[in-house]
Amino acid sequence: MIFSFDSINSINMLLFHLAGKALKAKRRLKLTKPQIKEFQIAEFRKLAKFAAENSSYYKKIVTEKNINLEICVPEDFPILDKTILMENWDDIVTDKNVTKAKVTDFLNKSKDPGELFLNKYYIMHTSGSSGHLGYYI
Repeated sequence: MIFSFDSINSINMLLFHLAGKALKAKRRLKLTKPQIKEFQIAEFRKLAKFAAENSSYYKKIVTEKNINLEICVPEDFPILDKTILMENWDDIVTDKNVTKAKVTDFLNKSKDPGELFLNKYYIMHTSGSSGHLGYYI
């Protein structure tokens, strides 16, 4: 196999990134229960901010419910079930290249469960035994 300078740089950057993640995970193993809860809520708030900035569905929820993203908790947000997810798919997703129609088309054409959608996402789906088909990335 022939590696280019760019691919070696990419591999080195990935390894550096993974090493950093591993060190952070190791440090978290030593946290106390209150510190773990504090870490989790901080990560939740980062996720909530990202969702509000990149998803029209969550932007609307944050606005309508007047949620302060600096102090929010999961209970501030409504429950998201499979029916709501599928009805609001295109407004919920944060990557605008991922649409319900494109995912449906991909699942109809792809027979390989390991095939990546848009060369970067694994797609899973429920069978719809509850009466509602669900897609998950």
